Amino acid sequence: MKHRSLLLALVGVAAPSSAFAAESAGFDAHNFHLFAADGQPVAPLQAPSPFITRGFFGAAVFEYADSPLVRVPASTDGSIDWSQQEPVLDDVMALNFNVGWAPVRFVRLDVGLPLFVSSVGTAGANGFAAGDLRVAATLGWSKEEQRGFGVALVPFVTVPMGGDAAFLGESGVSAGGDVTLGFHGDRFLAAAGAGYAYKPDITLDNLTGADQVTVSAVVGYEVVEHLGINAEIKAGLPLSAESFAGTETPAELIGHAKYQLPMGLNFLAGGAGGLSYGAGTPAWRAFVGVGYGPVFKKGPPPPPPDLDADDDGINDDVDACKTEPETVNQYKDTDGCPDAIGGLTASSTVDGKQVPGAITLTGPAGAQTGSGSLKVDRAEPGSNWSGKATWRCYAGEATTTAKEGDTTLDIVLKPVLDAKAAVEVVDKKGKPVPGATVKWDVAAGGGCVPAGGPVPLAGGKGEIAVGAGKHRIFVTATEMTNYTGEFEFTAGQSTNIRVELDTTKIKLEAKQIVILDKVFFETNKDIIKPESFKLLDEVASVILANPQVGRVEVAGHTDSDGNDTDNLDLSQRRSDSVKRYLEGKGVPTERLVAKGYGETKPLESNKSSKGKAKNRRVEFNLVDQANPTAPIDAAPGTPGATPTK
Repeated sequence: MKHRSLLLALVGVAAPSSAFAAESAGFDAHNFHLFAADGQPVAPLQAPSPFITRGFFGAAVFEYADSPLVRVPASTDGSIDWSQQEPVLDDVMALNFNVGWAPVRFVRLDVGLPLFVSSVGTAGANGFAAGDLRVAATLGWSKEEQRGFGVALVPFVTVPMGGDAAFLGESGVSAGGDVTLGFHGDRFLAAAGAGYAYKPDITLDNLTGADQVTVSAVVGYEVVEHLGINAEIKAGLPLSAESFAGTETPAELIGHAKYQLPMGLNFLAGGAGGLSYGAGTPAWRAFVGVGYGPVFKKGPPPPPPDLDADDDGINDDVDACKTEPETVNQYKDTDGCPDAIGGLTASSTVDGKQVPGAITLTGPAGAQTGSGSLKVDRAEPGSNWSGKATWRCYAGEATTTAKEGDTTLDIVLKPVLDAKAAVEVVDKKGKPVPGATVKWDVAAGGGCVPAGGPVPLAGGKGEIAVGAGKHRIFVTATEMTNYTGEFEFTAGQSTNIRVELDTTKIKLEAKQIVILDKVFFETNKDIIKPESFKLLDEVASVILANPQVGRVEVAGHTDSDGNDTDNLDLSQRRSDSVKRYLEGKGVPTERLVAKGYGETKPLESNKSSKGKAKNRRVEFNLVDQANPTAPIDAAPGTPGATPTK
């Protein structure tokens, strides 16, 4: 079968196979030279770039080459009969070893040796053999480590190791050199070179001479971090001094992929194919291997010690802080100065106090949410941040630019009064109640009003802007019931509230909430009768509407009937029962104290039924108002309102 451009063709006269080896002077038809890995995923076998000083390199590559040397007889008319081709060297399997060392920044030494596991010649299998020992050096210069344009000189010498009989090595010492030019960018590399190779003379069939002028070119690209793909073309002038078809310039295309691990280990796989006929160019070859090479670090090269006073890896000629080392934190890592990247804390506040607002913080990496306080561990100085927050009917926005160290972003919230309340206060006859006061309990719900009210009333009616949400209101008037109610307000809407007050049955005095009726219980029990519920509702409303009075003592008293112990127990149970009722109406537990006094504090004599009736009572004493400076300005009452929208 005819091997076209992927075949090395050796054209000769019709001669027996057995005579071929005898007339051969031997030469290297393997023609595959491995250079040590240089710690980069994109690199040619040799390139004009500096190397890591005192860095060691090495590689071991297994290779298979198909038909690197064949013999094709020529007919009498000079045409080539490809059907008569005869392999002279075929099925080459080799282990290619190479080690290298860079003693100084722009010099690398390489030593390579192929070990041929097996191959096939005209007389059958050749068996194990060693190829030529190759010693090379790369003397390179580039403007900047790993980057930019550069030039390199690559001299080499090979020492024969006895493989010439199988066409796996030269018959004598050979030498030569190449000059290469190249460019190495962040991810892309391109280089080209030309040189001269001196080899021992040979005369083999129609092939004469040995020396070659060599040319090569390579491109590489790092497709993802640590993984590069490379393609190389190499060629040499023909060995033959005659113009026989099939002995053109030997040329080969080599492609491989290389993956470089961060610790320096790398893996290599690729293949090659002949681009022309010529001695030393196989139909195809494939190879796979592993190597090691120090990994270049991204960024500027480390300066010599005497040019870096603070030993931070940045030359003094570009170091803005020559005596203070650079803080490496991915922020201004090339200016040579210490710096600090801190965090950023965003919080929502109302009147200078932090509240658990819902925060949305937007920075260079996008938006994130939190409640009350939101912390970002890393805020690079100079980065811009914006925050929005809402809480109840409050909302606010703020922006800041991060500084070195920690940064704070205070989102000040202001009330958004986007709803309305229209209040009307009347008596049982539907007439306006003069002097009525409407107040808002801001802390009780999620809404808010300006300064908590009050609503100015004219003719018993008034209107005020409020924030959307839940509100509790208190309505009071002299000698009238006290109203407490909760309402839900919607943004953009007005809510009408009509409060109906009645004549009060209780008074709020300096030391006591005086009830003008009695709290009735079932006989000798602590069960409150239903006719007293309305009265206790008024008491609860007064306590809620007047937080300034503090704690209230629910004092239970009995007459003298029965024994003292039973009376004391009954009075305590009745006090506890009233306390529980008031708690059920929303009065905080901490504002109530239940105390039973039994028959120890009579108002009148227990000798008459009238006196006993007055002594059986419940009182509401103001514990924290023992020494008031003036009567408390407030009016009691009972609930009674209808909201409409």
